[in-house]
Amino acid sequence: MENLLFDMHLLEGSLRASGFDYSSEFDKNSYYLALFEKYDISKADFDSCLTWYTKHPKRFERIYANVMTRMEELQADVEKGKFHPQDSISLTGEENLWKDSIQFVFTKDSARNKLFFEIADTNLLYNDFYELSFIHRIAPSDSSINPHAVMYVNYLNGFVDSIYTKTPNDSVKRRYTLKLKAREQLKIKSLSGYLLGSDSAIGKMSATIDSVKLYRRYNQFKQVGIRSEINRIDTTTVQEPDTLVEESSANLTMPDSVDVKKEDTDQIHSKPINRKLDKKTERIEIKKAK
Repeated sequence: MENLLFDMHLLEGSLRASGFDYSSEFDKNSYYLALFEKYDISKADFDSCLTWYTKHPKRFERIYANVMTRMEELQADVEKGKFHPQDSISLTGEENLWKDSIQFVFTKDSARNKLFFEIADTNLLYNDFYELSFIHRIAPSDSSINPHAVMYVNYLNGFVDSIYTKTPNDSVKRRYTLKLKAREQLKIKSLSGYLLGSDSAIGKMSATIDSVKLYRRYNQFKQVGIRSEINRIDTTTVQEPDTLVEESSANLTMPDSVDVKKEDTDQIHSKPINRKLDKKTERIEIKKAK
């Protein structure tokens, strides 16, 4: 009887949430009959049980107390996200798009570099969730004016969305996490950004970047449907000319989410990258292999 009453409470709550309070009794009764069938009883059997328990109220109270305890436990689990955790249900797919070095060290002898990156991937899609994270430290001796990091979502029709955070040059090592959702129902050309952006810089560099990651999270079960709908809505077929995003004219929006955490240790335990940076190098392009 306890299990039946528990399931009946769940059924009634589901019917109310689905608007069946305003449906015909015939529609609602079909759900109750299915529940009775699950427990291999008829409605007459259920009514007979209720009649018996009205004559034995103490037993009914004990059963109902157990039912209410289970309902409260279920509600607590729902509020904690046990049955609908975002990462495992809504965003079941995940991949790290960052394929370049994850560590960069720049000294006074390094050529000035903003660490521009661009990731062109045909899988990028509306409703994706992008998370760029890295450990960053820049010394006061670095000549960057207004140092910052920025990530862009570049749409095929030329529209650009972005997320931005300042990165103070105070020698404090911090972990930055920039989160941005592809909210526009448009075809996506690429993701891009600057890890060592600045308004201007003349002189020495003194910065370290470590543990770079760029995750794409998405609902893998809806990719075909989303792509079909976006192709119907957005008929853009020709990409805009390939140009670097100018920070001064970019659409720098208020952030979806920026997390900044001070790291516990004082040094990034990493070696300088072995690659020699050309003085003309202004960006790193990362393209997913076909």
